[in-house]
Amino acid sequence: MRVLNLLNSTHRRGAEAFGIDLGAALSARGLDVRTVALTGAGTGAAFPVEALDPVGRGLRAAASAATALAAEADVIIGHGGRTLFAGAWAGRRRRVPFVYRVIGEPEVWASSPAQRLRVTLALRSAARVAVYHHGVPDALHRSFRVPTERIVVIPKGIALDQFAPPSAAERAEARRSFGVDTARTVVVVLGALAPAKNVEQVVEAAARVEGMTALLVGTGPDLDRWRRVAEGTTRLVVHGPTDSPAQALHAADVLGITSRTEGMPTVVLEAALCGLPSVATPVGGVPDLVHDDETGFLVPLGDIEATAAALARATEDRDRLGGAARAVCVERFDIDVVAGRWADLLLEVTSARR
Repeated sequence: MRVLNLLNSTHRRGAEAFGIDLGAALSARGLDVRTVALTGAGTGAAFPVEALDPVGRGLRAAASAATALAAEADVIIGHGGRTLFAGAWAGRRRRVPFVYRVIGEPEVWASSPAQRLRVTLALRSAARVAVYHHGVPDALHRSFRVPTERIVVIPKGIALDQFAPPSAAERAEARRSFGVDTARTVVVVLGALAPAKNVEQVVEAAARVEGMTALLVGTGPDLDRWRRVAEGTTRLVVHGPTDSPAQALHAADVLGITSRTEGMPTVVLEAALCGLPSVATPVGGVPDLVHDDETGFLVPLGDIEATAAALARATEDRDRLGGAARAVCVERFDIDVVAGRWADLLLEVTSARR
């Protein structure tokens, strides 16, 4: 089976990381997978993946390139965002089944009636829509009239060999490399520095915890603002993008992810494999990953006091919480197991085509 595996961009983000891991796992099962990104990363850390539109000519150019590649494919997978439109277009033009993977919360998509119509038509053209937890199908059906029989629940997975708890020496080196005082506790925010990520909640909460530093690692529209905020203080370190997310996690005691909206964030799985608990807001699929007072803590959106208390408790009980987080991740989110379910799904949609 020939699979065209579409990513939004080469940018180092969770959706792209999972798409790459899934492509590799499907290849290991004998499928012929070609993983490409619609666009390049621009600034910031990037995955070494082919970009169909590296110079940013726009979605139409990327969709045209994807359509050309789809001529050699038996099925197309799209991982969120613009891959919905590019994959749906390529699938219709080449009469190749398209499987779309939802990466966010459907309720926050489509800000205008015209955009909602575009999303509805693209989703309804997909042979299947894969979602990350059982709360999403009703929202998709209600908001975009996607037939429920086309929706399948497959959780996110992660390659278990990519992240591991650090040794004492690795932990010390990671802290030095990110410029963090080794005597302080550290909460890391790893990913996009953008309004939807609500980084302020972590930073303000960390400032209330004695001896804690917030380490921001990533890029986005708020990066420069956070760099200005960090000037002259040890309570906030802003590193910017990194090619080594594992090292960023090794520098920390706890992951902070207080987003306003999320799908099923890969960074929580990466942190778990590194033996870190997470303090997170209960949005999207996050409660499937963060079990309160078992693998971390869930805190209300905007509640600084509760977040500060959770950060303090998480660092004090890091070994228990982080160990449980890693065990849950290994048991439930192994990419090889998830890839098996994807292989069955792809076989189903391609068999129906014949």
